[in-house]
Amino acid sequence: MEGGSSMEKKKITRPKEIDFIDLVLKWSIKDIFDETLYQFQVEKIPESFESVDHYLSSFFFPLLEETRAYIAVSLKDIVKAPFAELISFEEVLEPNGSLVFDVEVNYWRNHCCDGRVPYRTSPGDIVVISNVKLEDASDLQRSGYWTFAYVTDVNENNALVNFKVRVPPGSGNVKGMRGSSHVVFLVNVMSNKRVWNMLRVRENLNMIEKVLCPVQEAFGNEFGVK
Repeated sequence: MEGGSSMEKKKITRPKEIDFIDLVLKWSIKDIFDETLYQFQVEKIPESFESVDHYLSSFFFPLLEETRAYIAVSLKDIVKAPFAELISFEEVLEPNGSLVFDVEVNYWRNHCCDGRVPYRTSPGDIVVISNVKLEDASDLQRSGYWTFAYVTDVNENNALVNFKVRVPPGSGNVKGMRGSSHVVFLVNVMSNKRVWNMLRVRENLNMIEKVLCPVQEAFGNEFGVK
C-alpha cells in the first residue's frame, strides 16, 4: 500500500467533521496493530461533563479504538477469512471525487462466523484487495500492492459477486488490478459508522439538550451534565 506511515500520537480535538470511513481507510497495518494508537485520546470518562457536546465527544475515540481492535483481530485470522478472485475492477465517476469501483469476483471461498454462515457481501464491509494471496497479515508487508476498501453498495440481483467499493485517496495503482488479485473480507463496520454519524449531527445534540435541561433545572445538575 502506498504511504501508510503511522498516525502521530498526540492529543487532537474532536474529529466531528471527519468522515468515519475516511479515517478507517487511512490506517496503515502499523496503525491497526498499534494498541497505543489512541492512548492520548481515549480518556477516563469523567464524573461530570461541561456540556452535552462534551459528553457525546467522549465517545469518538473509544469508537475508533474499538474499530481498530476489531480489524486487528480479523487481520490476525486472515487465513480463515472469506476471499475471492477479482474478475473486473472498473472505476465509477463520483461527483464528490471519491475513488469508487465496480467490482466483480468469481465466487467466495471460506465461510464466516466460524464456518457456520456462507459469506455474503454487505454494505459496510471492510475488505482487503491484494495482488497476492494472503495467508497471514505479514503478507501485506511483502512486495506487491494492496489496499483497504469499503463496500458502499451491492448488486441486489447478484450480491455474492457484484458490488461497489470505495478506496482511500492516493490508491492510484489499484486501477490496474485484475485477474490474479484477491478480495478478502475482514469486518463489517456499518453499526460503528452509524453511531459515528449520530454523534456528529448537531441536531442530535440540540434534541438531547432540550431533554436534559428540565432535568438539570429540577435536580441541580445531579446527573453530572453541566
